[in-house]
Amino acid sequence: MIMIAYYVITAFILCLVGWNFVREKKKPDDLVLYLLVMIPLLLRLLRVK
Repeated sequence: MIMIAYYVITAFILCLVGWNFVREKKKPDDLVLYLLVMIPLLLRLLRVK
């Protein structure tokens, strides 16, 4: 039960960061920061260590 909640929360945060990544148009530096945040979240969802 806790693991399911963990993956749901991780997916939700990944969606929020992904949405901000798509909307960002002004600063290319922010795109890199969004990618740096998204990579560990995506790896958690794919269960890659």
